[in-house]
Order: sequence, then structure tokens, then C-alpha cells
Amino acid sequence: MSKKRSFKHFDEAARTVIEITENGFTITRQKVAEFLHCSEAAISQEVKRNSYFGKYSASKAQEASKKRKNKTKKRPILDDPEIGRYIEEKLELGWTPDEIAGRSKLDPNVKSVSRGSVYNYIYAPKNHSKQLWKLLRFKRSKPKKRKAGNHKKGGIPGRVGIQKRPEIVEERSRLGDWEGDTVIGANQKGVIATFVDRTARYTKIGKLENKSMIEMHRVAVELFKSEPKEKLNTMTFDNGKEFTGHLAISKDLDIEIFFADPYSSFQRGTNENMNRQIRRFLPKGTDLRSVTQKELDEIADKLNNRPRRSLNYKTPAEVFNSS
Repeated sequence: MSKKRSFKHFDEAARTVIEITENGFTITRQKVAEFLHCSEAAISQEVKRNSYFGKYSASKAQEASKKRKNKTKKRPILDDPEIGRYIEEKLELGWTPDEIAGRSKLDPNVKSVSRGSVYNYIYAPKNHSKQLWKLLRFKRSKPKKRKAGNHKKGGIPGRVGIQKRPEIVEERSRLGDWEGDTVIGANQKGVIATFVDRTARYTKIGKLENKSMIEMHRVAVELFKSEPKEKLNTMTFDNGKEFTGHLAISKDLDIEIFFADPYSSFQRGTNENMNRQIRRFLPKGTDLRSVTQKELDEIADKLNNRPRRSLNYKTPAEVFNSS
């Protein structure tokens, strides 16, 4: 077990992981603590501090954390009368906050300020009576709220879209570019993970105890830990919450991970086609809780040793093991 590292606070990605596991899955805090490299006590304190109506909220925890930081953050620029006069004079001339900030860096007679500092000065409570916001091109009495970043897509922190995936992956000219997904059993009972190499159509199947990121991490590492680096280039997932732990998978397997666009299963067409073939052995309505890993290995073996027209009638195993 890796040594737990101490830290001052959780970041937004960690808080999202805590919310998912606390509110959606029956996973022990010990496993979550190991995954986040922290102590159980730290998680317990975080959950106790930021639970509302019995449920932990990552967004409210993050908001509260930012408020605490803002209270302790010193903003001497806002208290500097010379800077204040400079900002107000330029606003009166019709300058934008960006122009004020940029020009201040060239003016030797005034301290330089950032665009954010200019906005902070405009909307500072002590300046409300001056209504400086009326001098802006887009007149808002309150600062515009920032939109959520890309980490909100699919609820997956650190998500990297398929658009940034190397172009060579589309060519299918090398081994080691994988697509990954899950197959759910009847009545949402039981789940398996499926992975397929885009070039060789070589398939790996793993049994998950539940549809959680910790289980997905365990299975992915178990299935791929013995593969050489040249066969672990990229992995492309869909946007299921079970892939929230992709950063840990990427680190442990030393592989780049990307995500298809939401509702774009065609971007993982090889995996989708393989899932349909797996359904021949595990038809819809099957309770996947009763399926063993040994049975999944046998299914994968049959698929990997069946000749494919797309491979000039070679088998996936022959192509995958050819180098």
C-alpha cells in the first residue's frame, strides 16, 4: 500500500470523487482514502463539514473553500489610492479592464495590475456607491458568473476530449490504442468492463463487483498490467461515472486516456461492435452477477481466436501477438 501523503485541503477533482462514492456507491472510506492518497479522518471531516440534508455536496464544498480563501487573501491593490485613481481615470476615458491592466505594465509611474484586479476594484463593496460598472462596455451591476470548466463534462474531473487524441489512432496503424466501456446486466444488476484494441480487435473482459471508479481502476490495472508499453498507447472511454478514476488508471498503466463526446457511441465503434458480439454469449436479460471471471476469459478467448474479414481472415490473437 502506498504511503499516505498529508495535504492541506481537497481539490475539486477529489471532492467530486468523494461525492460520487459517498452518495452513489457502497464503497468503504478506506478504499476511497487509498485511492485519493489521504486519511479516512480527512474524508470524514470533509464530509461532515460539507453535508447538506444528509448528502455531501462537492460543488458547495468547493464554493465554501473558495470563500475561505478569499477571506484570508490580501488584496493590497484594492487599498492603494494611487491604483484606485488610475483605474477610475482610465474607466472615465472609456478604457476596458484589459486595456487598463495591459497599459499599467508599461507605465513606470504606477504599479501594474491584472485584469482581474481591475474587475475586483470595480465590484468591491466599498466602491458600490461609485457605480463604476456603468463605465464598462457591458454594463452589469454584478460580475458575470464563470461557467463550469471542461471537468464538468460528463461529471469527470480532468477529462480530455477525443479531439485531442493523436491522429495516428484513427489510422489503426499500430497496436495499443484501446476503447473501453461497460456492459450492464438485467435490471441494472451486475456489470462487466470491455476493452478492445482498435487495430487487432483483440478483446479483454473483466468482471466488476459494482459500477464504481474504484472497481474499474482495479479491473483495468489487473487486465493490462502485464502488457508491454508499446501495446499501451491510448485508451478511449465513454462518459460513465465509473471512469471518474481515469487519472489513476492513466498513471498506473502509463497510458493516455481520452473521452468520446457525449451521446457519440460511433466514436468508439470498435468497442460497440465488440459489445454486440459479447451479447451473443451474454444476451440481454442475463444477470451478470452470476458470471465468473473464468467464463469471461473463455468468451474473450473465443472472440480473439475467430478469424475476421477486416483482418484478412487472421485472428485478433494472431495480429495482436505478431509483434
